[in-house]
Amino acid sequence: MGRGPGRPRRGDRNMDRGGKGPRGDTMGPGAGPGGPPAVLMVHGLDSTMNPSRLFNLFCMYGDVNKIKFLMTKKGIAMVEMKNSRGADNVLNHLNRAKVLGSQISISPSKHREVVVYNNAAPGILEDGSENVQVFVNSRFLRYSTEKKAAKNRLVDPSKILHFFALPLEVDEDFVLKLLEDKGCPTPTSISMHKSEVCSAVRTVSILPSDTVHTRVYSEKRVT
Repeated sequence: MGRGPGRPRRGDRNMDRGGKGPRGDTMGPGAGPGGPPAVLMVHGLDSTMNPSRLFNLFCMYGDVNKIKFLMTKKGIAMVEMKNSRGADNVLNHLNRAKVLGSQISISPSKHREVVVYNNAAPGILEDGSENVQVFVNSRFLRYSTEKKAAKNRLVDPSKILHFFALPLEVDEDFVLKLLEDKGCPTPTSISMHKSEVCSAVRTVSILPSDTVHTRVYSEKRVT
């Protein structure tokens, strides 16, 4: 969306309407070559969404390089995936999904990258977080190696929220309080599972059923 001659306003540098290109076929795990970086336009985002929350959702389908929320258009973000394979996975599994009560739409962008100005102050979203975040060195990238990628299963969003590597002493009351503190709906059930490496996997069924919730990662691991 051009502004005519002159330098675009901050936050508009990457702005476009995304185009309605065809949905790509799922190409499997997003590791390996997978093509060059690919940028996606995400529309219809809830006002409580921010780069970290959107990363938690998109990283399930491919590695994310950068996310920028547009300051001049509410509810729109640009997501730079590491490669086109991950972008295809996102298009196939998240387009038209309902996230935090809002149906999002995702389409390919004509831009080749999400531009981040190193010498410019970031915009501030409604929740106080910055509108731009870089995830290239995130420890939560799930497709950075073939070994990591092989552990992922590409599925559509569901009502199940998985907690991994929680200490063994964590019980249902702790999980319930954590969800309450994060403003999540009360789950219908909680299922605890012990793993073979002395850590634990917690599976929580979340209501309402038409809402996708972001993943919460534990900072502590018991070995």
